[in-house]
Amino acid sequence: MLLANYWNSIKTEASQFILHIRKRMMSLSMARHLKEAGLSWTPAVNDYFAIPDRGFDDRLFVISDVMVTMEIRHNLSVITVQGTVE
Repeated sequence: MLLANYWNSIKTEASQFILHIRKRMMSLSMARHLKEAGLSWTPAVNDYFAIPDRGFDDRLFVISDVMVTMEIRHNLSVITVQGTVE
């Protein structure tokens, strides 16, 4: 039960963080207008972005130097960080 409560609190915190980032991101329509106006985006580490119109509308992505994968182990979602000692 303790593990389930801990996991639920992590999911809640992650959802709140994603909402915070989404509020700071420009809207999709603004991004399209800027692109049409000729502005180009040079991606950098820690930039957040969305991939619209490809089935990922509700997902948020980040550019990172660290490889992170989500896996299911023992019926739990596990985040595996590659290339670090953490």
